[in-house]
Amino acid sequence: MAKLKVYGRVRDRVVLGIVNAYMASHPNATLDELSEAFPNELNATLKGGRIFRDAAETNGMVSCGTKEPGLGILTLANGKRIEMVVQWTDEDYSKLKARAETFGIEVEEPRTDMEIPEEGFKIERMESLSVEAKKENERGEREMTGNQKHLLHLLLTLLLLFTILLFSRGNANDADEIAQYRKQNMTEHSVDLHRLAAEQRRQEKESYERYQDEQVKLAEEIARDTREAFHSLIKQ
Repeated sequence: MAKLKVYGRVRDRVVLGIVNAYMASHPNATLDELSEAFPNELNATLKGGRIFRDAAETNGMVSCGTKEPGLGILTLANGKRIEMVVQWTDEDYSKLKARAETFGIEVEEPRTDMEIPEEGFKIERMESLSVEAKKENERGEREMTGNQKHLLHLLLTLLLLFTILLFSRGNANDADEIAQYRKQNMTEHSVDLHRLAAEQRRQEKESYERYQDEQVKLAEEIARDTREAFHSLIKQ
């Protein structure tokens, strides 16, 4: 969308409006910069001439044929006065408008209720467009806001469903963990009982073996005492 719009009821005024719109967006433009922005090739009728010239050289005669000598006089930011050609054929005028669009400048037909200033053209910036355009933009913003609210509501609903699903899954996982814990405890308890029985059998075996050792030792002592008593009797 263009940043600037130019309105004019007569072509030569529209041409002036285009260049003035460019100067409004490039306030420090020089004569050379204007000549570069709008090269002489745009106007085929010049035949080697220039679109912009120092007004001190032209004496206001560049725009001759319009019944208004000096119509194309422009004043740069540095105070220098220049003059531009305002006579354009249909073909060259189309090229000029296309060139202007590259700088964000569009030419529009003036509205019937629009007041055109004395200079014969009017320039509007985007922020000063018609009330109807503003209303249309505001309507679009309201619709966008409504869509954003709908999207937010949808996202919150999905988030709630996801939370419920996650909570349910979490409960199922908790139940599985509890069952697994119980099973593990039962297994560990069974293992403990087995260990306790094995330990008791080991202790009983060790006690029995100690008992047998003690009986053997007692028998050996009795045998030894008996032999010693028998030898004593023999010696007597």
